[in-house]
Amino acid sequence: MPKIVYITSSLINVGGKERILTDKMNYLAEQPGYEVHVMTWEQSNLPPVFKLSPKVKHHDLNVLFYKMYKQNVFTRLFLTILYKRRLRSLMEKELTMISPDIIIGVAYEMSDVFCRLKTKAIKLIESHCAKKKTTEREVLHLSYLSEIKRRVIHFFITKLIEKNVDHIVALTQGDSKEWNHPNITVIPNMLQKHNYTVKDYSAKRVISVGRYVYQKGYDILINLWKSIHTQHPDWALSIYGNGIARGTLQKQIELDGLAGVITLHDSIDNIFEEFAKSSIFVFPSRYEGFGLALGEAMSCGLPAVSFDCPYGPSDIVHDGEDGFLSSPNDTTTFTAKLNCLMENEDERRRMGNNAQRNMTRFDANHIMPRWVGLFDRLIQKKQENK
Repeated sequence: MPKIVYITSSLINVGGKERILTDKMNYLAEQPGYEVHVMTWEQSNLPPVFKLSPKVKHHDLNVLFYKMYKQNVFTRLFLTILYKRRLRSLMEKELTMISPDIIIGVAYEMSDVFCRLKTKAIKLIESHCAKKKTTEREVLHLSYLSEIKRRVIHFFITKLIEKNVDHIVALTQGDSKEWNHPNITVIPNMLQKHNYTVKDYSAKRVISVGRYVYQKGYDILINLWKSIHTQHPDWALSIYGNGIARGTLQKQIELDGLAGVITLHDSIDNIFEEFAKSSIFVFPSRYEGFGLALGEAMSCGLPAVSFDCPYGPSDIVHDGEDGFLSSPNDTTTFTAKLNCLMENEDERRRMGNNAQRNMTRFDANHIMPRWVGLFDRLIQKKQENK
């Protein structure tokens, strides 16, 4: 009986990573002979935000790193070392009792702890972002020292992963080529099943979804919307998300005279309802791991305009067929393609229909058998090498 253990900080945030992870675990728990566990350390006795199958066994280690952040820098450094030692000890104790075949680190959370775990299990890391963007900044401006610190952390984390894990799963072809590791598999995210579709392609509403952080490029989108608004003053842009840059972005909107034209919303539980009320999706990210919101929007029948950033959009969008791709930072082409869609309802409908059809390749029944096959191969190879 294959025993799989996923390791992540918590399941309490309303995010794409948490939802995809929950869906994967629920799927695997239904597979004959599979035993699925998830190990967290900051769940704080809260229920998972997405419904977790009772067949998935949840272990929370109750090591609350967030409690130290009010301390001064020296106390925080000491507590971080202390907490990580405790976390590693608890993980190893729990893993000894479970005796799993495979343990999976979700993204790069506590990679230094994960990589140093003493266990007989196969160690697998999911790469949820372009490798060269690991620990990339979240804010628009960093001090020189903060940028140096970020680059050092990036180098340390990636080298540690490459040296200490048995297998890496990347979400995109581009990211897979960046890793210096002999065992890499590409398995994209699966898209959530739903029954929503665009209601009216004449709707003059553009939508985008993502965190309000540097990565998502909303400062770029707001800046280019000044030109868009001049040509199409009757169109509106709605953005849904949460994040530390929201205040900065709101000030930018007001300074550019776009209040009432661009609206920043909080994240909502069912974004598919909002996709169905729109007619175009925009994706201005500077970099990505996959582009889950992009795929989900297109699965509702929305044509997309996206930067071809590293990595993800080029694995999802077929340029000219179900959306448009422009080179990173090429705001002129991005604006021109968006204007083109705004001016042609028939083109929005054609591309939207293509998008909805093309996104079926990311359905769970296409993606999850690839995970099952990978797990089976890894376990079989380990048994053969004994």
